[in-house]
Amino acid sequence: MVKLEQHRNKALEGSVFFEPLSDEEFTPDFTKKNIEDKDTFQSIVKRALEKLGDERANRISLVLPDNVSRLFVLDFDDVPSKESERQKLFRHRVRKVLPFDPETSVLSYNWIKSDGRKQVFLVGFMYRPVVRQYEEYLGEIGLHCGLIDTRSNNLLNLYKLDSEQSNEARLFILLDFDYMTAMLENNNELLLYRGKGLPKSGRAAFVKREILLSIMYWFDHLGGEEIPGVVVLENRDRIEPGDITCEKGRVDIEAVDLRKKLPKINITSDSRVKIDPGYAVPAVAAAMRSYRSIN
Repeated sequence: MVKLEQHRNKALEGSVFFEPLSDEEFTPDFTKKNIEDKDTFQSIVKRALEKLGDERANRISLVLPDNVSRLFVLDFDDVPSKESERQKLFRHRVRKVLPFDPETSVLSYNWIKSDGRKQVFLVGFMYRPVVRQYEEYLGEIGLHCGLIDTRSNNLLNLYKLDSEQSNEARLFILLDFDYMTAMLENNNELLLYRGKGLPKSGRAAFVKREILLSIMYWFDHLGGEEIPGVVVLENRDRIEPGDITCEKGRVDIEAVDLRKKLPKINITSDSRVKIDPGYAVPAVAAAMRSYRSIN
């Protein structure tokens, strides 16, 4: 949990509480409830609020692992103006690729662009029982869920924070312990969003292949001409795919340390587990995003 405060000199400082949940208590999953032990979850949240001096808080933002949601870049020749019909259209498009009935999903979307012929949207789906579980368990202790978002979106927003706009194609990669996310942009417009579970073995070869597939999609389906630069925003398992080349040449890979974009943070914990400050990055990014939207 993260709390941001602004001091008189306008500098932001973040306080971070960290307490790990075991696999028996929390398992991020797309199609079933994530929290196995409600009492433990609620007690940790309340203890975090106490440690951060924010017991009276009534609103909270959630950052969830990428593998609890599915995001798609969808394009349409014509989009209904009525909201209910528009959502019906989105659900119809993904009915064959979701592992459950799209009608049982929580849907969110953002308009990306119009190229004169098609309307393009980034559309996210979460299994309604998963979302409802977080909302109910937090609601029972007086917390309302505001922003609910994924690690990748918050890390990408943090990367772009105060960064110069780029007119070049870039493929952003996030490597969690068991999940890979790839996001392709050109002229700061999102063109491709892919998520894949990582295998238990052969991960470096798998990541290399997925990067090449994304680049080939850029050339073959999106009309790309130059090789996109690859930016690794997160690599929690320290996977090294090695040098990557495609038919058009060598692929440049840049690994960035997003912690350099964070304000000063102070970490508190009731755990004896050594804390990697990198774990806090997506939560701090979400707090900064919420802070800026308010201020």
